[in-house]
Amino acid sequence: MTNKTQQQPNSNLTSGDSWLKMFIYSSLLFLLAVGLLLSDAWRNQGVLRPPDPGPAVFFYLFSLFTITAGYTNKAFGYVSMDRVGQLANLLLFGPFYGAIINGLASFTFAWFRLFRGVPLRNTLNAVMANSGMMSIMSLAGGYTYLHLGGKVPVEALDMKLLIPLFAMLLVMQVINEILIAIMSAIRGLDLKTNFTWSATGIELLSGIIGLLVALMYVKQDLPLFSLFMLVLVLGMLVQRKYALIRQHLETLVSNRTRELQEKSRELERQAIHDHLTGLFNRRYANDYLQREIARSKRQQLPLCIAMLDIDHFKRINDQYLHDTGDRVLQRIARLLESNTRESDLVARYGGEEFLLCFPDTELAGACRHCEALRNIVAQEDWTVIRSGIRTTVSIGVVQRAEFEELPDLLRRADTNLYEAKHRGRNQVCCQDHVD
Repeated sequence: MTNKTQQQPNSNLTSGDSWLKMFIYSSLLFLLAVGLLLSDAWRNQGVLRPPDPGPAVFFYLFSLFTITAGYTNKAFGYVSMDRVGQLANLLLFGPFYGAIINGLASFTFAWFRLFRGVPLRNTLNAVMANSGMMSIMSLAGGYTYLHLGGKVPVEALDMKLLIPLFAMLLVMQVINEILIAIMSAIRGLDLKTNFTWSATGIELLSGIIGLLVALMYVKQDLPLFSLFMLVLVLGMLVQRKYALIRQHLETLVSNRTRELQEKSRELERQAIHDHLTGLFNRRYANDYLQREIARSKRQQLPLCIAMLDIDHFKRINDQYLHDTGDRVLQRIARLLESNTRESDLVARYGGEEFLLCFPDTELAGACRHCEALRNIVAQEDWTVIRSGIRTTVSIGVVQRAEFEELPDLLRRADTNLYEAKHRGRNQVCCQDHVD
């Protein structure tokens, strides 16, 4: 069953104001619980009869087992059947001694955090918060049960017992939710994630099993009660094992799904990017240009493109080998990328050829931009790649004419590029020739 009181309320609060706030809150809960227990003992002195040590120790250990047999759930926190032991203790030993046994079980379990690497100061907060909370809940629920006519120890299962039993469970659950909400607020957590109807329903229904444990202890002989407890304990262990297996499978599925998603995103990225330069590739560039041409038509906006080619690139490959050529391509790509607007497209169109797209830009503006890029490449210190290298680019720029589609636009850009090459390279050609 879900027991949010056994969560780690301060496992991530190791220092500073957050830890201090949790320490104050936990201390107040613990002191309040101790005060209520002392007050109850004072008011009922001479009436309270200590339970036999044997049954008290047995049900303390059983309560501790119900907590330790739980598991951590991402949605509900720490899930266990501890409400079974808590209810059985209250029904058998009454509010005072039931609260002591329940509080002591929570107190003991909280110290186990040290073995999981939780800092001592955080563990101390958990010890005080959990044991204080459980004692307060048990006292309030137990006395509600007695006030409404419940019997201790429980005598028989009848209709009159249902209202006190339900009221006890409800009071405990309400106090649990309130105290956990305060704790969540101190930790800065979203209060909406603290409450779930499914978890609350499981906790309320667990009272039925606690009632059965108490009735079996009172009404049945030792062998039958022992058999019942053995079946119950084995059931809890099986439930825990099943839950852990399911969580393990869910984790595997989640990890595998994440890996597949990452691989899918990588494949998508590779499908539209050039593996050497990291720029968009020809496939993506053509799709992008089609969309921009459609937008240019629809909104009557200017659109310019440029074809850029590295001058004498074959000579670089032949003289310095392809590794040097690849480094030149990568360096050109970075220069183009870092010196164009985010709204512009830079793509490797093939070999040593690059395509640039300038949406919402007139021809004069695109030519100025390309002239600046040509100058940046020409003035770059290429000797950092290989001594003796000098690299320049030629660029052909065109503006889309009315009714012009992609093939004609690319053809005109190529024409201007070759005109720049013909004029001696390291030039920008912006001739506006439309057939």
